[in-house]
Amino acid sequence: MIEILQNIDNSILLAINGMHAPWADTLLFAWSKTAIWIPLYILLAGIGIYRLGWRRGVFMVLMAGAMIGCIDALGGQIIKPLVGRLRPSNLDNPINTLLHYVNGYRCGRGLGSFPSNHAANTIALALFLGRAIRIRLVLLLLILWSVINCYSRLYLGVHYPSDILGGLAIGITLSLAATVLYRRTLPHIDRLWRRTPAAIPTTISTTVSTIASTAVSQTPADISLSVTTRYSAPDTIKAPKISPKEKTTV
Repeated sequence: MIEILQNIDNSILLAINGMHAPWADTLLFAWSKTAIWIPLYILLAGIGIYRLGWRRGVFMVLMAGAMIGCIDALGGQIIKPLVGRLRPSNLDNPINTLLHYVNGYRCGRGLGSFPSNHAANTIALALFLGRAIRIRLVLLLLILWSVINCYSRLYLGVHYPSDILGGLAIGITLSLAATVLYRRTLPHIDRLWRRTPAAIPTTISTTVSTIASTAVSQTPADISLSVTTRYSAPDTIKAPKISPKEKTTV
């Protein structure tokens, strides 16, 4: 059974990887990179803050970051070492000689084919952010972005189709969990914020009013007395001593 599934994996991978073209090489090689999507993440964070307000928007960004951290830890640190599956691009994998590589890219690591963290991260971000922002077009475009990202991993020959399916399953599961946690936590965040910042302006206003009332309670006589006391000359002024010679001269 396992051999049959592996043969299906190999056939689909070779079919997708074999449909290469110069323009697709350039596009999908860039599409599969993580750093190139940093402007997209910043844009999504901005849209979230604009749509939800800065408090909920920032919380959305923090929740998305925590979700990605959990996916990377689960997929990269736990499941991949346990499964220990060679990437198809690995030099020790017999199928590697049948694949087409773009710019010599083999993903740089031997173990760690199952699951695909690219698939898990992109679908999780698409579903979580799309639901949090609540714009249908954004959700659909992000899902399309994730699908193309998954396809690029097959096109580049660094993952099997089953790796992609495993990553999608993990990403969808954790995105649902993050969405439920996010929505259930929001009322508590709002309630906490309504209480906490209200104490800050109250404390400031109390301090200012105390200082102002103290200043106003002083009468002009008190103020003039304090000024006079502060700047008045000494009570006794000693006359300079005159010597007998100076007296005779005078």
